[in-house]
Amino acid sequence: MSITILQRELKEVELKDTLYDKYLDFMKEILETRFREKLDYVIKSTYNMSPCLLIKISQPPETSVEVLIVAARNPKYSISGVHARYEFLQEISQIIEIYTYFFVETGGFGHIYFIYVPGQPIIPLRQLTRKHKVVEKLFFENMFYLFVFSMLISVGIYLLLYTFIPLEYLPIAIILSQTPLLIFAPQIVDALTDWVISKDSPTVVIVDISLPFNEYDNFIRNIFNKYKYEIKREIYNAISNDFTSEGNNQKIADILKNYGASVDPQYIRVKKIDLYSLVTTVFKKYNLRVPKIILSNIIIPNAAASGVLSSNSVLLITSGLLVKLNDDEIMAVIGHEASHMKNKDPLIFYLLSSVEYLTRVYILACVLYPLLIRLGLFFELVYLYVSLTALFFVAKFLEARADIESAVVLGKGPALAAALKKIGLRRLLREIKVYGRTRSWLLWDPHPPIAFRILLLEKIQELHVKNPWIFSIKCCLKDFLESLTL
Repeated sequence: MSITILQRELKEVELKDTLYDKYLDFMKEILETRFREKLDYVIKSTYNMSPCLLIKISQPPETSVEVLIVAARNPKYSISGVHARYEFLQEISQIIEIYTYFFVETGGFGHIYFIYVPGQPIIPLRQLTRKHKVVEKLFFENMFYLFVFSMLISVGIYLLLYTFIPLEYLPIAIILSQTPLLIFAPQIVDALTDWVISKDSPTVVIVDISLPFNEYDNFIRNIFNKYKYEIKREIYNAISNDFTSEGNNQKIADILKNYGASVDPQYIRVKKIDLYSLVTTVFKKYNLRVPKIILSNIIIPNAAASGVLSSNSVLLITSGLLVKLNDDEIMAVIGHEASHMKNKDPLIFYLLSSVEYLTRVYILACVLYPLLIRLGLFFELVYLYVSLTALFFVAKFLEARADIESAVVLGKGPALAAALKKIGLRRLLREIKVYGRTRSWLLWDPHPPIAFRILLLEKIQELHVKNPWIFSIKCCLKDFLESLTL
């Protein structure tokens, strides 16, 4: 008899004990839907004094799989298969893990959000145009796209200028010609503006409607996609006199009922955030002037600072960030971005990339080119890879320093760690794979591994940080070396 066993404890997620039964009911529904015709039984029971789910899945002719899911602070599962293909066991494992992470993030509910800035136009959730996607990738993902874009500009400028400028000065001319991209980045970011948060419009209101998982898809498909703008306007008109009124939940439920959706008022939440005050408090801590605050109605949680001059700087925040985080966590993330502004990190990265480019060009042209010609194109590509990897590895010091400085200046290290867990769960999952953390250190991405950032921030209050720069470099190098042995 051939038996294969997969088992794992999901240490990267935490489940509240009050949600154990709800978690098992959710997983039961998921597995019944996914394997309906193959299920022999699904039983709720106990395992070592913890509630659990026992499932048996059969596949003709002889395959039998038994699944145990244990609800605990760190959920665990075991999958044992008789004559079962390993790929089938992996499929079950992935379903359990994906939906466990989904449950931890959402409580097993699908969420619909309506975002308002009182006194400003009512804007539906943004459907990203090609222009918006380009701007997002260039300035708010991992800087790799901006780097590639800069290289393409360099090629274009080379083709335009090589007949007018001596070859030995052309790389310097290319670098200088890209300076406007750095200076006018805030104006480019304005393409993502939905609302400007200011003293006159300081508040953001979030209406959060929760629906059971089996009702969520139907609501999105048949109601939300057709009437989202009408519903959003009616809700605003109904609650705008007093966003904190206890009767708002019932008013919203009544509006949804008119469109064919039955939602229990207890699953409706209205959240009011004085975003301008949060940003002002953080920037005063850094002794910085408050930048232009842009709120973009995008569900992806993100925040980014842009601009070299404080008089021309922009802080962009997405509605997805406000939806996921509490006030302390929002302030901690803003503190991270304020650190970038204070230390002129966009300028530093521009200078680092310029030095890398000029060094690579002149070393290749003057020193290594004859050698590389003899060794072949492969070694030239290896040199390019090593050079760019080193650039992004050094850039990780900037991100780690921004984390550390935010924790020291605001005293909100644990809050920033909690924020990273909420908005970086998918990356955290990638890093738990074999050598996943090492791979994150070597990616062409200025952000260090998120697991490293979280662990550092959780214990930052116990450490004595005198110089965030030096502390950042030491911690990054130490974790990288340790990751090689994990």
